[in-house]
This record gives sequence, C-alpha cells and structure tokens, in this order.
Amino acid sequence: MVKRGARVLFTYNTEANATETLTYIFKNVPTADVSAKYLNLASFSSIYKFANEILENEKKIHILMNNAGLATTKKETEEGFELCFGVNYLGHFLLTNLLLDRLKESAPARIINVSSVLHFLGKIDFNDLNLDHHYNVFYAYGRSKLCNILFTRELAKRLQGSKVSTYSLHPAAAQTNIDRDKDSADRITRFLCAVLKPLFLDPGNCISTILYCSLEESIEDQSGSYYCDCTKVEPFLNAKDDKLASDLWNLTEELISQKKIINSVTTEKKDL
Repeated sequence: MVKRGARVLFTYNTEANATETLTYIFKNVPTADVSAKYLNLASFSSIYKFANEILENEKKIHILMNNAGLATTKKETEEGFELCFGVNYLGHFLLTNLLLDRLKESAPARIINVSSVLHFLGKIDFNDLNLDHHYNVFYAYGRSKLCNILFTRELAKRLQGSKVSTYSLHPAAAQTNIDRDKDSADRITRFLCAVLKPLFLDPGNCISTILYCSLEESIEDQSGSYYCDCTKVEPFLNAKDDKLASDLWNLTEELISQKKIINSVTTEKKDL
C-alpha cells in the first residue's frame, strides 16, 4: 500500500514488532507515509483508546483492513471471552463499529475482513460461546473465521446506500507466527503446525487477494462477498446463513453493550 502512495497506519502488540516492520518498510520505500499504533484486540479498553486516537487524528479512513489469526489453547480476553473469538472476531466487530461513521464520511471506503477457508470447521453455539463444554484449537479458530464472514454479510446489508463496501476473504496459508504460543499449545497443534508449515506460502505471496478486495473497482457492487485467489467464491454452507449472521450481530452488540463500550467513543482525552 505504501508503494502505491497510500498513507498507512498499522497496529502492533509489541514494540519489537513495530520497529522491525517500520525498518523493513522504510528500507524498501524510503518515502513511505507510514506509522504504527499499539492495539490489543483482547482488550476492549485498548480498542476504545485506539479508536479515539484515530478519530482525533485522522480526518479520513478509506480502507480498514481487519486481520488477526490467533490460534491458541483455551484462554480468555480481559472481558472474559474465549480468546480466539475475542481477538479474531469481537475485537474487529467493535473497532469497525467505532470507526464506522468516519468511514461513511470518507466514502467511497472499504472494510476488509480477513477470514480463512478453515471457517468450515466452525459452528456457533449461542449457549456455549466460551467453549466451556468442548474446546479444540482448530474448532475455536474456525469458529472465529466463520464469524468474520457472517459479520461481513450482515455489515454489507447495514451499509447499503452508504458507499462503504465490505468483503471477507481467504488470503492463502501463510508462514506466519500463528503458532507462536508454543508454551501453551497442545502437542497435536504443535505437531500439525510443524508438519504443514513448509507447505505454506511466504506472507508476501498471500497479499494479492487482500489488495484485490481493497482496490479492485469492478467489485464495488459485490459488497458482502467472499473471495479467494482474487476471485469471488461461495463460502461453505455454514457461512451463508443470513439469519445466523443477523442473530450473531445482535448477540455481539448485546455482549459488547454489557461492557458499556460500544457507544463510548469520544474525542476528549479526559474520557479515555
């Protein structure tokens, strides 16, 4: 994006990650207009603070890329939600809604939700959102990525007429540090990551679909669609249930409102 002349702001969860990324970008694009801000998607207060800073300092938001791929053993966010569900889905839902008015003011604008083909593993049990009765890292990850697609479908309906479009996608399997939680990951997860990782692509080869959904003009009227290999494809059956998408949205709003966060954005620092 910076090579294309865009002003880019990316988020980080450790200073080391931010420094390494900025160093790499400036080495390759010395004139890059890029900056980094801390964001912890497992913390509503962090999301709230981040959104306030963006709204204070950025008059326009043309593209919002939501991308998290946490896979771990059973843990919880600061608010007590299952961690994969919280980071990969809830955090993006909250952040998107907090920035939505600015995106509408900046229209045409786009919201990109990075999902995964592994959404087929997911199932949403509204009676066991924290997976207290049965936890499996692949199931938890798949469920969070299923939520990304359902969120995109429902968001597209709510954005009709706003000139803000939204897309979900499978970027391809990348050699990232998704398995970084080696101390707590179960043996099966560590084994599968070790076996499969050599088959994955370099992250640089996995960005084509993300860029396509962000920039391709011909898909403007395909808001809510799911893409793979720069092509619109049908997601698995569990991701095409519009009633489930609506029910998930309503439940998510309820979960967040219980924490008194979703309507709390302000531009006044004293209220942070």
